[in-house]
Amino acid sequence: MTTEFDALIAELRPAVYELSRDAGCGDPDNSTSPGAMFLTGTWDSWMEVRDQYDDREGMVMEVADGSVPIGTHLVWQTYVDLCAYREDIDDYRDRKEGTPTGDARTALYLIAERLVAHLEFEYLAVMAEQEYEDG
Repeated sequence: MTTEFDALIAELRPAVYELSRDAGCGDPDNSTSPGAMFLTGTWDSWMEVRDQYDDREGMVMEVADGSVPIGTHLVWQTYVDLCAYREDIDDYRDRKEGTPTGDARTALYLIAERLVAHLEFEYLAVMAEQEYEDG
């Protein structure tokens, strides 16, 4: 059952292709593919918590971390769908896990982090402009 809030969120949510540009990754195959679900899920998570944190950087990292799929199959579907193999993860490679799937998760984390940071920057810019106009 869809609530009014869910309907409003769906109306406000940018298209998945706009989200992929904001995240600096490849475009998902379609609006219901694993990559698209990852991007829209990240956006939804950010929308839910964006006003609940004083530590904006901590919020960005927490939302990005929570957005990365857990299941191995879904990790790889999302990774391929968003062309995450283009990510340079050398400085971020998970040295504890050290597996290809761990590297894929790291790449997806970086994509989510970039998306949330971009959304947060845009949001704060709009809020600052509103404050300035309100005087």
